[in-house]
Amino acid sequence: MILNRLIDKTKRIPIQPQADKLQRLVPTAGGQKIVVFPDKQMWDAYDTLLKAGQLRGSNYDLLDTTLRLFKDEKEKIAVQQSGSMGNTGAGSVAATEEAAIWLDPTYNTYGITVRLREGTLARNEEPIRLFANQLFTYDASTFHTFFASNCADMEAGMQLADKQVTVGNYRVNVLVNNAEKRSSSRSQPNKDGGLSRRAPGVAG
Repeated sequence: MILNRLIDKTKRIPIQPQADKLQRLVPTAGGQKIVVFPDKQMWDAYDTLLKAGQLRGSNYDLLDTTLRLFKDEKEKIAVQQSGSMGNTGAGSVAATEEAAIWLDPTYNTYGITVRLREGTLARNEEPIRLFANQLFTYDASTFHTFFASNCADMEAGMQLADKQVTVGNYRVNVLVNNAEKRSSSRSQPNKDGGLSRRAPGVAG
């Protein structure tokens, strides 16, 4: 019987996540998997990802612990098809989402990545604001001002450098790719007693 379960996936007994151990069942490209979160803060942040996506109507998807936000349905389909086909070949450019909000439970990291096209911030302001409000709470306005200023400078064509700032109890690392106008912020809880999280910036 045990051997049959190992060979035949349909006969396997599914393992259920345990909420008291901060486990969740999350969607993957091929089904589902259990993810263990480092603390209740990130456990709750996953619920915020779900709510943030719904603010974009149907122009989002959630895979693993990454919420992808698309300009429209056409872009969503292109990105999903690109991912399902794998490597698109030398010289080709894979379709990409215009923003992503993500959690990395392994490194207790929170992130926001945006590709600054025309209208990107306007379309995704509500989801990003909702996520940042949950993460930074009373210090959210400080983060929003910093993040918006960084994106505005990049949109204006300024050549920016990576930077690190402290927002409340979080360490926020902003990584920028000027050529692609991509900004990714990573936030981690501070190790000196507070929270050290990396904030939204440009990811490479």
